[in-house]
Amino acid sequence: ESEKRSPYIRVWGVLWKTSNSHTNQSKSHFALRLVISSTTMNKETQDTASDEAEIGGESWETPSSGLTAAQVAKSKELYGINEIPVHITPTYVLFFRQFLGFLPVLIEVAAVISIAAEDYVDFAIILAILLINAVLGFHEEYKAKKALDELANSIESEITVVRDGEATVLPVTELVPGDLILLVGGTAIPADVKWVKGDVMTIDTAALTGEPLPRKYPSSDYGDIILSGCTVKGGECYAQVVKTGTNTEIGQAQADILQDK
Repeated sequence: ESEKRSPYIRVWGVLWKTSNSHTNQSKSHFALRLVISSTTMNKETQDTASDEAEIGGESWETPSSGLTAAQVAKSKELYGINEIPVHITPTYVLFFRQFLGFLPVLIEVAAVISIAAEDYVDFAIILAILLINAVLGFHEEYKAKKALDELANSIESEITVVRDGEATVLPVTELVPGDLILLVGGTAIPADVKWVKGDVMTIDTAALTGEPLPRKYPSSDYGDIILSGCTVKGGECYAQVVKTGTNTEIGQAQADILQDK
């Protein structure tokens, strides 16, 4: 009987070993898939976190192919559009504002006293002084308003941007930190940018610094950051946008002015 049973025992032994072998292989494959899946997820998470932390940041360096569409969308979500808010004041408000303040009120009080004393000659002289002061003040404020409007209009122009490996012309309001743009002679700098490659640029900074002579960028004296509001006088280069809108130097100044108002 033992000899008759032995073939069955041998068969069951082979089946048992085969079953265990398949089970172990399945477990190994499952564990391997878990490791690969976990590694992939961790890499994707790290890449996403890296993109969120670095796009348009101080350490970010845009490749020669420019930003991708996904990076542009992320940068725009983080920093917003390239636009400086402007407070619009009606012209008549500018004029009537000249009759307010310490000196105008003092002149107006003197005029009232003169008319009360029936001193019409003095009243006429004082009134003329008041009107001349108002006209001069209005003229200065109106010139400042026009200059600010022209600056805002310059930011609404177009510029060549490299994205996804292709150069395209876009409105400057669409620029985001990290964008790679082309600067040529006559271009009004639409954002704070960092020189990347190209010619040594001649930049007119009079609008910001009041200096009559243009500056050279990049240079040991002024570095490689060119501020928004300046104008390219000569040279061609590629530059990386580092700050846009109210995050720029001129944008922060304008925001402070609006806050005071």
